[in-house]
Amino acid sequence: NISRLHADVESKLESTKKSHKKEKGLLTSDLKTTAKLVDKLEKKLNNLNAALKESKENCKISAEMNESLMKDMEKNAQTATAAYKEREEEYEADIVKKTEEFETAMSKIIQEHETTVLKMTEEHDADMLKKTEEHDAAASNLTEEHDAIVAEMTALAAKKAEEHQIAVTTMVR
Repeated sequence: NISRLHADVESKLESTKKSHKKEKGLLTSDLKTTAKLVDKLEKKLNNLNAALKESKENCKISAEMNESLMKDMEKNAQTATAAYKEREEEYEADIVKKTEEFETAMSKIIQEHETTVLKMTEEHDADMLKKTEEHDAAASNLTEEHDAIVAEMTALAAKKAEEHQIAVTTMVR
């Protein structure tokens, strides 16, 4: 009877260990999934930064082309130069405006991605901590149950040994 109780306790402890190992594997998988998502977001960020750089280079090329046109127009006539300068200033203001709008939009997107990644990481960390605490509590409860059963079985064995000793002593007399 005692060995059956002991076997039951050991079976429960082994089952809990397996469950804990399985849950740890799931948590590790979740962490890898989160890491992959972070990698994807970093790739998107890199792509956006490359697009921003290309846009700036295009703006620079456009400005250089405008400068060349201005020189050609100055050769042809002073009147055309004045009109061109006026248009160029408007164009440059528009480029600055659009560049600022683009940079603002990019900054917002990057900030949203960083916030999303941070939130997901915090939620994942909190979930992992909760599951670890639950497993620790379950293991502690099983250990306490096991210790209580062992103490009860030891007391019972001591009582049986004492009864046996009394019976032997009585028989000997």
